[in-house]
Amino acid sequence: MSGLIPPPSLWFRLWRGAVTLSPFEAWLLGECVQRLPSDFQPVLRDQLAGSNLVQRDPKFRELRFYRVVRGRVDRSALPELPVKPGEVKLLSLAVRVPDRAEPLHAVLWAVDRRVTMLNFDPGIQAYQHLSTASVEGVRQSWRSNVVGGEA
Repeated sequence: MSGLIPPPSLWFRLWRGAVTLSPFEAWLLGECVQRLPSDFQPVLRDQLAGSNLVQRDPKFRELRFYRVVRGRVDRSALPELPVKPGEVKLLSLAVRVPDRAEPLHAVLWAVDRRVTMLNFDPGIQAYQHLSTASVEGVRQSWRSNVVGGEA
């Protein structure tokens, strides 16, 4: 599921440290989106498509998603997820990769109803060339944070 995020501009790559997602990062992000409820998916796709800056932790432990307008982070034009404001863990994946005994974990986060981060434990630099893996577990963490109560 590549193509969720537009490629960064040259200016953002040079001056803001923008990155293009590796095949494995794109796959993990796509898996997160697909495993969330169907009413979350179009909102997430729109939010990710509206992100014009993605930054990666140097140790490949997280991706941060931004929408920069006139030099400032401004996500106000992006649609909102139907969750409570504040920091919300949306989803956790346990993923099996080759040559690793324990699964690695990916966690998708939203802040103030907009996706902001996908983090990994451990870092995924050694696996960035992979285009797929095996999802062993999914934890839907958004349920207790739905606007209007429990889902």
